[in-house]
Amino acid sequence: MPQPDAVIAKVMKKTMILALSILLAGFSIAGCSSSKNADANTSKSSISGDIVVITNDAGSIDTLFKDYEKRFKEKYPEVNSVRFEAVQDYDNNMRTRMSTKNYGDVLYNPNLSADKFAQFYEPLGTVEDMKQKYTFAERGAYDGQVYMLPVSGDVSGIMYNKKVFEQAGITEWPTTVDEFMADMRAIKEKTSAIPYYSNYNAGWPLSQWKGNEAVIANDSAYRNQTLPHDPEPFAAGKPNYILYHVLYDLTKEGLIEADPTTSDFDKSLQMIANGQIGSMALGSWALSNARSLADNPDDVGFMPFPNADHKAMLNAGYGMAVNVNSKNKATAKAFVEFFITESGYAEAQGNVPGVVGGKVPESLNDMEKNNVEFMVELPSIQGEEGLVEEILSQSEVGLYDEKFGRRIIDTALGRSQEGFTSFDDIVNRMNQDWSNAQKEVFAKRNIQ
Repeated sequence: MPQPDAVIAKVMKKTMILALSILLAGFSIAGCSSSKNADANTSKSSISGDIVVITNDAGSIDTLFKDYEKRFKEKYPEVNSVRFEAVQDYDNNMRTRMSTKNYGDVLYNPNLSADKFAQFYEPLGTVEDMKQKYTFAERGAYDGQVYMLPVSGDVSGIMYNKKVFEQAGITEWPTTVDEFMADMRAIKEKTSAIPYYSNYNAGWPLSQWKGNEAVIANDSAYRNQTLPHDPEPFAAGKPNYILYHVLYDLTKEGLIEADPTTSDFDKSLQMIANGQIGSMALGSWALSNARSLADNPDDVGFMPFPNADHKAMLNAGYGMAVNVNSKNKATAKAFVEFFITESGYAEAQGNVPGVVGGKVPESLNDMEKNNVEFMVELPSIQGEEGLVEEILSQSEVGLYDEKFGRRIIDTALGRSQEGFTSFDDIVNRMNQDWSNAQKEVFAKRNIQ
């Protein structure tokens, strides 16, 4: 499953791990004391009893999670049981369930906005304390308190087949969109592989492009602070114009699959592993799956979306929280800490652990070797939480919706059902709708 969404503090070019720790200035190393955690003053003996942990990962219930329960109980002998409950269509079903008090002791945040955190979640500690240990502490904060902690992060970028690139004569990662387009043309000319696979039919992979907008903007505050205050964010030369024009050009030049309506995501992973596809824009969460299907896992690589500084966005995944109604908060908090810092779940999923200095998965070694710098999205300005989402909802521009990607491809193929004949047609309409909605939302919120 893709990890929900994820944006650029400047960091020094060193190793990937060092870059991340420098980016989060003032953070201590992964092994720092947990004395500053919210449950620091909770005695070990008070961590006992039973808890229910609700997850979206049904596949790990009888495997990884059994081991985690065993290890957690070994660490805290007074704990009787940790029961894992898997929920399908997690966000929708959990939001409904949270209209009651019965939503487990520990749960993933089903994309509730920060202003709702205190209503549903127990505070875990202050931002200043928690960010010493947890990479994404600020993403789960509201009014100075941390209410949920992302377990891990995945990197936005482009998954590619190294052999296909070699056959096309591509020896270095592209650093501009023009270079990337030239590489795709070379793959079409010199190999039998599909240069870029859109996954139009599945739809949701088209939303994976969004993690790259901040890289183009060179602004880790882009999505939550810069974007909502721009009256024309889709104008020529701006990040989303540059980013999505690439998808339009790939389609227009016949560099994607011949019939996008019959594309198949599961098959695409096997195809890129086999060298039948050159590249796909996805999060690094998909890398371990594709590598496992290849005869030689190292044939499948991962690179940043083209940019001169070799930066890539590290996106926070689902955040863990403690139910404010839990009858066993001490144990629930202890489990959140254990799960993020000790369980190894992030590594098992091929993701970057949500702790400062966490070990980068082996599948991303190429990024480390190339001194890729991580960018971590900054949260909204206090008082503007949920502003982007509100403008998007009011405007219906669908920027982060799979329909937006399909609209671009349909227009490039000359089959738009909305009357669009060019990319500029699309973004001009979006700018108008966005600007009108922005004025209404600002007026309602009394934002100048």
